[in-house]
Amino acid sequence: MSYLSLQTTTCRECGQEIYYGDWPFCPHGPAHDRDAAQFTPIVVHRKRLEDGQFVYSYPARSDDPPDPGYEPVSLNSLAEADRFVKDRDAEEREIRREHFRRENDYWDERRAERRATQDQILHDRLGHAPSPFVQAMRQLIDLRRKVKRQKIALETNFHNKAISFDSSKLRDYKDDRSGPQKKISVVVQGFRR
Repeated sequence: MSYLSLQTTTCRECGQEIYYGDWPFCPHGPAHDRDAAQFTPIVVHRKRLEDGQFVYSYPARSDDPPDPGYEPVSLNSLAEADRFVKDRDAEEREIRREHFRRENDYWDERRAERRATQDQILHDRLGHAPSPFVQAMRQLIDLRRKVKRQKIALETNFHNKAISFDSSKLRDYKDDRSGPQKKISVVVQGFRR
């Protein structure tokens, strides 16, 4: 007598042998056509520019047709989706850094022009350069600006809505400062954090 024969029974209505995991009612067959934990692919649309860079479009649904010039790209696993998000975040972070640097350079040039104009007016009216106090205040202002710029976060926090806002990973919690919210619970090696 085999182990598999212990896992079967016979249907009383049609007489068909029913295996463990089969649908118990007529008509019989597998209860599940596939594994219970399937990953539905995430689809993004990609377009190659002339310089070899890619531009991405994020459709509302995975079966939406791509715009002209775009091709659909399927992310078939969570690892691929995480890698895609990480790559886009790195690209967006670099774009933001460059923008931040150019904006700061622009305002630094305007500030230098304004100070040169103020110094010229001061020299024309009073006949001397700015006092040591004015120079010290300018240095203090420049130092504060530099510290403030260093504190500005350049993280873009790019996310994919299909992964980032999956309600199955959220649980309620309450923070004293912000009140009731949702918190992402992560399972790592079988332990819930």
